[in-house]
Amino acid sequence: MKDEKRARRVFNITLVITLLLAFLFGFQSAGLIRMLSEQEKLPDWVGKIANSLSYDAHASAPEVTDRDLHTFYEVLAYISQTYLYRDDLDLQEVIHGASSGAVTALGDRYSRFVPPPDQQVLTEEIHGEYAGVGISIIDRPGVLPHFLLDCEAEAGIDPEDSIFLRENRGVVVVQVFANGPAADVGLEADDVIACVDGEPLRGGTANDAVAVIKGPEETNVTITVWRPALQEEFTFDVTRRLIEVPTVGVAEMLDDRIGYIRLDSFNNLSPRDVAISINNLMMEGMEGLIFDLRNNTGGPMEAAAQISDLFIPDGTMVYFEDSQGRRETFTSQDGGDAMDLPLIILTNGNTASASEIVAGAIRDTDTGLLVGETTFGKGVVQGVYTLSDGSGLVLTTGRYLTPDQHEITHDGIEPDILSDLDPDRLREIDPNIDEFLIRMDEINLEFAELREQMYIYLNEHDFQRDDAFDLMNEWLEEGTRPEELD
Repeated sequence: MKDEKRARRVFNITLVITLLLAFLFGFQSAGLIRMLSEQEKLPDWVGKIANSLSYDAHASAPEVTDRDLHTFYEVLAYISQTYLYRDDLDLQEVIHGASSGAVTALGDRYSRFVPPPDQQVLTEEIHGEYAGVGISIIDRPGVLPHFLLDCEAEAGIDPEDSIFLRENRGVVVVQVFANGPAADVGLEADDVIACVDGEPLRGGTANDAVAVIKGPEETNVTITVWRPALQEEFTFDVTRRLIEVPTVGVAEMLDDRIGYIRLDSFNNLSPRDVAISINNLMMEGMEGLIFDLRNNTGGPMEAAAQISDLFIPDGTMVYFEDSQGRRETFTSQDGGDAMDLPLIILTNGNTASASEIVAGAIRDTDTGLLVGETTFGKGVVQGVYTLSDGSGLVLTTGRYLTPDQHEITHDGIEPDILSDLDPDRLREIDPNIDEFLIRMDEINLEFAELREQMYIYLNEHDFQRDDAFDLMNEWLEEGTRPEELD
């Protein structure tokens, strides 16, 4: 009887996951039910789930074959028959694990499965409000040093783990929101998040960091960062607060003619906030606008299109092409109050996604000038779906093209006028920069030499073997097994 119940339970798990996979891959529910009907009996809830998850797949959608599903059945069969802890299986965890695995297998860093609590946080952020610490982040390679940080060592990472230490991808803070919890405790832009609550993030993505940094309001989170400029590690205890995501960070007149607006992020409130800022500056006499999109990592495509419409009088602003090759054209409606203003867009390597939509639209329509550095290169769009159990799916569903049909992904958008932070160029602008650069080179060289000396010293002194030697001596002399090191 117990075996029969167990078999029925595993079969139910199989049905739920299979139906979920059917939804994910566009498999026709009717055909799936016919295949499953060969089993003894289908529970009543199968039809209900099939109807709620059925997806009218296009003819070009990839086919999930019986053979593919048979492999999945085999895995579950082995679990049901031989897994040591099968009686403790959690149905929801199995479903979420299968869902997450399906999305991870796509190999797309921007797509992810989101469990219910995190989906709620994601929804709040899109709407412009969430509980967190008030930072904007992005993951990048080459930002962590190839040696063990203190927080990683405290987490139990083996200092001889060469595979771990070769990984230098990290999560970089690109912006700290003014008056937010992170700003209050001293986090800074360009800090690399090494550990959160004592758990290393080396090799992780921005999504990984978001999952552990955000949380309930008035709870604490410990964030350890590597600060490359100082070659030091800092730890901050931060209290999460309700964050209204700032869209316009700065809106001011630089003199009596030139206005400056820094857009820190995109959400549903961004077009309104930018329009208000433009109108306020025009009332102060603004004749030309510098619109700063540096370190703006993007947001909803619709917000980017609406902001582009403030500057572009007519014509195409962006093309959106979905997974079926269908193309939607976003065109300027009537233009906004800023369409006759001389316009400069500031960009850098962290200008991404929705920011690139605006930058590409301005460049290709010759509405203004792009000044700064080549943008990040994220020209794909994610759909955000809330599933029936409250979990979510963030899935790359298409790509966008600039008005001249340039694809942004990988290469980014080059500025019209390069204005980067190359040391040689900065020396030409301000010879005094030499003093800082020379001192930084000296500090970096001194640090590298000390690190090399420590590495050589540790290689020449096997402290663990010495401990074992001392313990063995004690054991042999005392005749009893030592309990601890002296």
